Amino acid sequence: MNWSAMKPVSLGTTTTVVLVSLVAGCGGEGEAPSQGRGGPPARPPTPVEVYVATTDTVTETVLATGAVEAIQSIELRPEMQGRLVEIMAREGREVRRGTPLFKIDDAELRALVAQLEAERDQAVQALQRTAAGEAGAHDRPGSVLGHRGRAPRQRR
Repeated sequence: MNWSAMKPVSLGTTTTVVLVSLVAGCGGEGEAPSQGRGGPPARPPTPVEVYVATTDTVTETVLATGAVEAIQSIELRPEMQGRLVEIMAREGREVRRGTPLFKIDDAELRALVAQLEAERDQAVQALQRTAAGEAGAHDRPGSVLGHRGRAPRQRR
């Protein structure tokens, strides 16, 4: 700052400016500061509400109408056909590969297994009777199967 270019100011003028500033800045206790003569009136204090902050869970619900599309979809095909008697997997639950999803009525299959087992048993019994008959035929003279279970060769 260039001190030589400044004009001298009297001490009285400086003191007056400081006192006026102090008086204007200090209002009465509880009073709104005034704007001085001719200025707009001072605004009253703004009312505020004070709350204590707490930690809590915010639950937000959205009611909407729309369409839901799956990210991934699969095609279910049964290994066999039949009537469903039980749904073992529930909608929305996660399942892994090989987890049973449905139970098919197996009454027809069990009946078919029983029938095939009976036919097998009859075939085994017929085989045993045939084997027993062949064993007896080897001992009979003049039997066609007399030569170790084979028919004899014919001569020409």
